[in-house]
Amino acid sequence: MKHTIEVRPVYHWTERRIRGHLVVCFLSFLLMRMLEEALNKEVSPEKIKEALRSITLTEFNLDGRDYYLKNRIDKIGKALFKALKVVEPVNVVAKEAFSI
Repeated sequence: MKHTIEVRPVYHWTERRIRGHLVVCFLSFLLMRMLEEALNKEVSPEKIKEALRSITLTEFNLDGRDYYLKNRIDKIGKALFKALKVVEPVNVVAKEAFSI
């Protein structure tokens, strides 16, 4: 457990904020464990975080219209989309048609 939780000073003074911070940390930890389990524990938490950080879109303009271009997604990233049952974004999409 110590390997996947990074602890650093937290500057919260009210009970509500401290509890909120702990809930967010716990949910983050739980999601990471669920992703590890979904990938059959074959991928380390560090590799999962790296894959999530690498899933990006590039915004560009062509003929006065804005678009998003999906950047290359590695094998782990593709496995994460599949494990989460989320449809991988198309390669190019108009900005006005893009929804989260």
